[in-house]
Amino acid sequence: DNDVITDPSPDVEPDWHAHDGEARLLVELLRTSRLAVLYCEPGTDKTAFLKSALMPLLGRRMGDRFKPAAARETGVVVPFPDRRKRAAGQESTRKREFVVHFDDWQDQPLPALLSRIHQVANTCEAERSAPWQRLGDTLEALSSRLDASFIILFDRFEEFLVPRPDQEGQAQFIAAWVEALHRTTLPVSFLVALDEEARSRLGSLRSR
Repeated sequence: DNDVITDPSPDVEPDWHAHDGEARLLVELLRTSRLAVLYCEPGTDKTAFLKSALMPLLGRRMGDRFKPAAARETGVVVPFPDRRKRAAGQESTRKREFVVHFDDWQDQPLPALLSRIHQVANTCEAERSAPWQRLGDTLEALSSRLDASFIILFDRFEEFLVPRPDQEGQAQFIAAWVEALHRTTLPVSFLVALDEEARSRLGSLRSR
């Protein structure tokens, strides 16, 4: 689990070229760690950062590496040990890297996420209409068939953390996500991007 904090440029439209250091650092974290959490000041355009600064650096061969890049002084990185039980160099054996941007936090986020994964992987109709599988099962099957790894970006995650009268969809999503996270050999990494003020709402979810 890795935490990164970034801040918006005051009173001006963000120039994401100025955030190249943070973007490259996140690329390295996502390719070597199971989970990273990106905290942003309220008002930061997280979607623009993810799509304009981070995603263009992803979707490459897993063997592509950047030279170490330090974040700006306004960024703080808190590293946690990577507990995945992977053989050395396993990350570089995958030929493809699929990047999934997801921010549909309505009542049923899990089916929406599965649909988005199939869309990004350009799966056939037979795979999309196959009997429902768990998130981990889907990622495992696709990564094996496509010889690929997945990087999934959860954008505007603070919207998911808002309490709802019917919490069944949230509970279903959390159970599937946590199960996938605990599959230590699954070639997938997750980035959770949320407002700094929502940090406390992670609560028990983070401990899991």
